[in-house]
Amino acid sequence: MAYVSELLLTILITSVLSIVVERWLAEKELTSRMDVQIDSLLIKREEMVAALRW
Repeated sequence: MAYVSELLLTILITSVLSIVVERWLAEKELTSRMDVQIDSLLIKREEMVAALRW
């Protein structure tokens, strides 16, 4: 019976770690995409401001 509980504990720990890593990677990817979008919007804003100054 002890073997079964150790196995269940191992599965639980593995599952929790998997979820944590998956969420961390998803957050990292989302942050990266947001940074790219922000950079793109700032460039477009600079172009608009420059065009309006003419």
